[in-house]
Amino acid sequence: MTPTPAVVREFNLAITSAEGPVPRLLAALAFQAERRPGVESIRARQERILRRVCRIMPTGEWDLRREWHGVRVPWDAPRPPSPRHMTPYGWQLTQEARMACGKARMACTLADKAGQLFDEHGSSRGDYRSTTGLDWVNPVESCKAPYLDSGGAGLGLIAVSRRRVYAKSCTWYPKTTEDRFLVGRNESGTYFAHPVPRSVASVRDAIRWIWSGKQDRIIARQGDIAVIKGQGKYQLPYGHVVGAGALDTMILHATHPPIALPGRGETVIVARRAATRVNGGTRD
Repeated sequence: MTPTPAVVREFNLAITSAEGPVPRLLAALAFQAERRPGVESIRARQERILRRVCRIMPTGEWDLRREWHGVRVPWDAPRPPSPRHMTPYGWQLTQEARMACGKARMACTLADKAGQLFDEHGSSRGDYRSTTGLDWVNPVESCKAPYLDSGGAGLGLIAVSRRRVYAKSCTWYPKTTEDRFLVGRNESGTYFAHPVPRSVASVRDAIRWIWSGKQDRIIARQGDIAVIKGQGKYQLPYGHVVGAGALDTMILHATHPPIALPGRGETVIVARRAATRVNGGTRD
């Protein structure tokens, strides 16, 4: 019997989609299971092939599967819908997807108030920036450790990307780079954008990087400095000063409430800031 091209394609698909040992008898079965025109549908033919294979091959020695849009499903499973035809309405999304969309919107809201929301597009010569929300922590959680945020607006993580176009007729392709920022609100009502590395993927990771992994030892925080348990010399950065007179035991700042100077077994650490390429962050 000379197999038709359709049967050959069916057999090749079965072989390439199989996991585990597939005996040569499967080839003969696939070649013999030629579709009967007008009598048998394609689905019925597939089921007939599967039944014959199941009778001959013991269970557990084979795992015949097929692949639809990158997902491996059983051979007799119904065809899943194409991702191109799935309507991305909110009520059709999973709970995880709805949470991710909500966090991205809230992070972009903080980015807008911090002056980091961009939506620039074009093909002419120049730079085009765009902002994407990555993560957000609500105010109820952000006021707790390890975040210790007192602004009352939560904390968000955003990515600001820049696409540089040289010229329409230029042989140089556009170049893209990205900066990431931790955004939030200060106690005085002003908003900040603290640059963090591009490897940071969540607000918790950003806090861990900013405080060099010492976020769990923080006793009190004042903007980009914190009093922690530990030993070591320290130097207050610009904007943070030691009070005079009755406030000589406090560290003062224009936009943050005062905190006590470190006592015995305590020291001050300064938050790290990543280098920026697209847009500079705000200074505390």
